Amino acid sequence: MKKIVFAFIIALIIVQCQPKNQTTMPSNSSPKKENSTSNATAIHRVWKLVSYTNFDAEKIKLADATLDLTDKKRGNATMGCNSMNFDYTVTGSTKIAFGAVVATRMACPDMELENSFSKNCASFTSYSIESHKLVLKNTANQEMVFVAEDWD
Repeated sequence: MKKIVFAFIIALIIVQCQPKNQTTMPSNSSPKKENSTSNATAIHRVWKLVSYTNFDAEKIKLADATLDLTDKKRGNATMGCNSMNFDYTVTGSTKIAFGAVVATRMACPDMELENSFSKNCASFTSYSIESHKLVLKNTANQEMVFVAEDWD
């Protein structure tokens, strides 16, 4: 009797140790990419300005302009000299709304880029993200192009 109980317990342990609900993937299919994200989450990072309608690339490069959208409701930007803050809302995967820009008031030699950003920021209402690039557009055919700061 002890041998039967012992054999039953061993068999039960072996059965319990078997993986449950194990599914195999057909050899011709590939797993989903785990790192795919929607635009609405991919936008929340720090971006470097590389192009802005009516501004030459050298001026943008010298300004070392950045757009920080890591906080999901409050953004920051620097367009050369002053720090700027604003509220923003992302709606879906292509719509964005910026609130009024509040900035420090340091006198700087060239404030054209940051004045334009402050004045026009709220007019940018759509965005797209492709890989490491963020493009903001408004109805006046202006466009701001950024690359992810952490992109190599």
